[in-house]
Amino acid sequence: MISEAQRVARPPRGSHAPGEFWFYNYWGFNALGTIYTRLTRENIFQAFDKRIPRPIGMQDFQPESDGHFYEHPVSLHPTYATFLSA
Repeated sequence: MISEAQRVARPPRGSHAPGEFWFYNYWGFNALGTIYTRLTRENIFQAFDKRIPRPIGMQDFQPESDGHFYEHPVSLHPTYATFLSA
């Protein structure tokens, strides 16, 4: 969920041409996570672990402790926070 300061700073949708301005918005990522989990019936953090960290040899990622869902009262799409080390 965005803070009030972020909400105030956000420019009106369509006020800039594509590619000329950037403002972080994770809603699309959250919606995609909801679609993925509903279609595959997989835990998104387990699926991520199976497809990226394990195949490339990441040692510190643990899906049970490094992946967190954050529910929002204004959206049916939770945030899929993933904590990774470099």
